[in-house]
Amino acid sequence: MNKNILLSTVVTLMLVSAFFFGCKKTSDAGIGLIPDSELIVSGASDTIGIEAYTHRVDSIITSNASSVLLGCYTDPVFGSVQAGFVMQITPATTVGFGAGAVADSMVLYLRYATDSLVPMYGNQLTPMDFVAQEVGAELFADSTYYNTYKPEWLNLGPELANTTFIPEDGRRDTVTLDVHFNKEFADRLVADYDYWHDDVEPIDTFFHDYLGGIYIKSNDIPHDGSLNTFSILDAYSRAVLYYHNDDGDTSELTFNISQYSARFNLFNHEHNAPGFLPDLENPEVKQDSVVYLQGIGGLKVKIKIPGLDELKKTGLWGVNRAELIIPVEEDLLTDETTYPAPLVTKILGITDEGGLDFLDDYLNDGVYSGVEYKDNKYVFDITYRVQQILSGSVENNGFFLFPASDYVNPSRVVLTGPNHTNGMKLILGLRKLE
Repeated sequence: MNKNILLSTVVTLMLVSAFFFGCKKTSDAGIGLIPDSELIVSGASDTIGIEAYTHRVDSIITSNASSVLLGCYTDPVFGSVQAGFVMQITPATTVGFGAGAVADSMVLYLRYATDSLVPMYGNQLTPMDFVAQEVGAELFADSTYYNTYKPEWLNLGPELANTTFIPEDGRRDTVTLDVHFNKEFADRLVADYDYWHDDVEPIDTFFHDYLGGIYIKSNDIPHDGSLNTFSILDAYSRAVLYYHNDDGDTSELTFNISQYSARFNLFNHEHNAPGFLPDLENPEVKQDSVVYLQGIGGLKVKIKIPGLDELKKTGLWGVNRAELIIPVEEDLLTDETTYPAPLVTKILGITDEGGLDFLDDYLNDGVYSGVEYKDNKYVFDITYRVQQILSGSVENNGFFLFPASDYVNPSRVVLTGPNHTNGMKLILGLRKLE
């Protein structure tokens, strides 16, 4: 066998979300053994077997985030998507409303996000219908909530608000989405003041016994639609109750949304678009020519490279280069202004127990990085992980791909699979060490 060998092969690669566990480097064998000028670059081959499949994301943690998503839309390639959220509000003070207090109105202000990874997704010109309901279930700010939490578990009460707006108009004209609560809700808060205020107990403890929280969702729409991101901990995000009393002046009581408030997103994906290929109930029964990647608890891509096990049987190899190239299926590229692909995608290894494992290739000073979307493809350098597999220090359990920050990132993309004419490629630069 030649001293210098370059193997190219079709692979599927997908990016992964940020899970916090890693591994330490155990060997540097093979790194940098061959100058790039000596590598033999050839076309893609099937020397090393690769498999790629589309899987549902099991669950993601959405609690205690600084941003929440709200809205719904019908994706022409993936199907319908809906995002709602739960939050608690807390009165800023309990000084009382004064004698003869009467509620005038109550408004929830939600600050549009400007610094999030994906502040808006979908058609911003489609009118959206938002509904707010009271949460009767007990919520805890220090509990962990997942995107799979069901609305029926919230013990929902009647509507507190129902409003329609066009997201683009709101972003252009104001800094907030204004949700006007029913006046009956404001009247009840004033009338029940003696029940929910307490001069001894912490304000949030006593008030949250009275009002567990508020759930806000978007009603389904037959087409288009969008998701919008709101900075829920911004100072502009708050509820304000406007009232007057016997003194005659109009006053207001602010209800804050703080880091001590329970808050979490609920996501729902139907994957019912015409032509959607994967069998999500049996994801590894067959390989399709494409695989699907989707954020906010949607879809992940699993990649297996069984050919590395066969290569390992032939002896000890040093790995100078291991590069995964994953093209986007251009025939399924929709309007990238409306439905952009994930700007950054991450790849994680799979542990023996089926969990997720950081690759040393992308772990630097405790920060796990990903790969940027460029020229209609993602390119991953997994040199060290392939070396670990071939040297036997890590089992060849495969990889999962996720969009970066997938707990608040709704971006999605269709990637070419191993059987595609422009399929994924694994380029290997190897040297025989024995």
